[in-house]
Amino acid sequence: MKRLEHLLDTSDLLVTFVRVAITGVPENVVIPSDFDWNTLYFLSERHKLTCVVWRGIELSGLTVPQPLFDKWYVRTQQALSKSLRFEYELTQIQKAFEDAGIDYVLLKGVVLQKYWPNNCLREFSDHDILIRKEQREAARDVMISLGYYNDLYGGSQDVYKKEPIYDVEIHTELLEEQLFYSAYFADIWNRVIPAEGNMHQFTFNPVDFYLYFLVHFCKHAQSKGSGLRFYIDLYTLQTQLVFSAEEQKQITSFLSKFDLEEYIRRFTDIKNCFFQEKREISPRDKEMIFSGSVYGGHTQSIYNSINKYGTRQYVLRRLFPPRSVLEVKYKVLHNLPFLLPICWIYRFIHHIFNGFHRQRIFREIREVKRFSGKEVQK
Repeated sequence: MKRLEHLLDTSDLLVTFVRVAITGVPENVVIPSDFDWNTLYFLSERHKLTCVVWRGIELSGLTVPQPLFDKWYVRTQQALSKSLRFEYELTQIQKAFEDAGIDYVLLKGVVLQKYWPNNCLREFSDHDILIRKEQREAARDVMISLGYYNDLYGGSQDVYKKEPIYDVEIHTELLEEQLFYSAYFADIWNRVIPAEGNMHQFTFNPVDFYLYFLVHFCKHAQSKGSGLRFYIDLYTLQTQLVFSAEEQKQITSFLSKFDLEEYIRRFTDIKNCFFQEKREISPRDKEMIFSGSVYGGHTQSIYNSINKYGTRQYVLRRLFPPRSVLEVKYKVLHNLPFLLPICWIYRFIHHIFNGFHRQRIFREIREVKRFSGKEVQK
């Protein structure tokens, strides 16, 4: 718990430097004499904010002490290089899709970064692209011709990888069918807008773009949680997107219909605390955001699951995961689903006798005890 308390204490300055970098407004930042810069670097890395925090430190007129300065500087240059390489690689994929007549929409990070003060500040590790379902095989042929190998094929998305760093997710659906708000996006191809410069590239209209971001945010928050970067994206979008009265009505109607208003109100309140009001968020929210990484963490996942299913059902689901969960790791279940009980047994034995997994099990038991009963309702 002492390590967690140290991370949460450091998160205050993390937020300050991020705010300075994103708003471009310097602040009088006072660094305690015993401040641990290494913990700040660690948090920045976990939330994929190394470049942003470095920029915030610079704008604040401060300097990272040696030897961490050299390590952090090299890391920012590597991130910049990776961003440029990803950008070039995306142009090659787009050109190949255009030549093959494949319609596509760019999603998530590559679009969201354009709302940041500098594209390269927002780090990401893959590209997400939406295509028409009937063009899935054609897209696979294109990706393989570009040197990618198929890491996952089937379901709502296909994953392609290429050495040394490239990772591309090709989506045939925006959201999994089991998500109750997925129906709204099922006919998204009827509402897309042609993009300038490319014959087969399309974009979302502003309302669909914003709503897709919000439901993606909610999906993460309701599962493993959401790190600080999601709140940066929320801030940059809400300060730059301008909606007409009719469009705002459409957004409100969507959030109300799918009972998402309270989620977005809470996320917006936290965002305001970080970027506009400069006030503390609740201890619970602080722990859930900063105890994990950019995509949340195990603590938030346990908390959300116990809230949703109750302690007993949570434990049963962890001991006996459904096939849809296990077949990601045990691919044999794709074709031989009757082996599911065997996979349950193998998984249990493997985790018990593996030191790393055994430690995680003990940590999870402690978290379950902490969140069970009355406390999880707080």
